[in-house]
Amino acid sequence: MAATTAASTIPATTNNALKYMSSIFDPKGDLPVLDIGQRAGETGYFEFIQASEMTYPLMKGQDLFGRHFFCMKAHGQVQTFFQRFMQFHGCWADSGSLVQFTDYLIDGNIINQKAMEKVVAFVTKLRSASAVQTK
Repeated sequence: MAATTAASTIPATTNNALKYMSSIFDPKGDLPVLDIGQRAGETGYFEFIQASEMTYPLMKGQDLFGRHFFCMKAHGQVQTFFQRFMQFHGCWADSGSLVQFTDYLIDGNIINQKAMEKVVAFVTKLRSASAVQTK
């Protein structure tokens, strides 16, 4: 994973934010895929994903617009981190409240360091507590 400093940025090319997020959630490239079909939230967020449809505590996928997302499940709740805009790859938001923070997780390829540290800690905890199964 990239070093986390106060001014961490991701080079502004198409897939660098996705690569960064993948390095946190799916470093081995083997997370199970959550197929959400043609569903979409009213606001463009992913608030519709339910814990009952997640068969693993960490999953990944793409929505009907082709935006990438990563989900984590704990305590009957789901939090989804997703590429906010199709045309701008350097903005990642979240839907859910397992890890609370303000603003976007990544905005304009600038990493929200405090939020990212919380996310990394939670993902690490999920992996070690549940020995995340992969496909």
